[in-house]
Order: sequence, then C-alpha cells, then structure tokens
Amino acid sequence: MLPWGSVRKGERWPVGSAKNTIPPLVALTGFTVAVIAGLYAGNGAMVVLGRGLAAMVACYALGLLIRWVQARMEEEHERAHAAPDAASAEAGQSSTTLPRATESP
Repeated sequence: MLPWGSVRKGERWPVGSAKNTIPPLVALTGFTVAVIAGLYAGNGAMVVLGRGLAAMVACYALGLLIRWVQARMEEEHERAHAAPDAASAEAGQSSTTLPRATESP
C-alpha cells in the first residue's frame, strides 16, 4: 500500500497543478455558504439544495475566471523577467540589485 500523497512511477496526479484546484474549491465554498444560509433562513430542503447547486455552478464559473486571470498574470510576469535589460547586463548588475553608493545611477 502506498502512503497517502504518493504516486507510483509513471502515474500522473489526477490534478495537473494547484491552479486546477481553484474552480472546484470556489464552487464548493459557494455551495457550502448557500446551504448553510438556506438552512439558517429556514427554507425547505429542496429549495436549499436547488439554490446550493445554482450557487455551485455560478461559483465554478467565477473560479474559472480567477484561474484564467492568474494564468495571464503568471505569463506576463515570466515574459517581463525572462531576459534582463541590456544595460544592467553589460554593467554586470542584475535588474533587481541597486547600484553601490560609489557608482552613479
């Protein structure tokens, strides 16, 4: 028996990355909030579950939007930091280090 969280050689995790967990987690959170709020309000079981499922679908779509925005931000960040600017590369400095006090900026 494999310990929890391990994968046999050659197998893939069912979830490709942590980004793929955002929509389901947002959907489950929306469902949970809708069910608790419906029960607290004293609604019937069918009304609570129906609204909970509607909230789950809407929150899943919101999670997809969040994941899409996150992916675009990561791509933009990688493009911006892929190659350091030529001036700092010629001077032997990285773009994240500040010049020393004896050097002029």
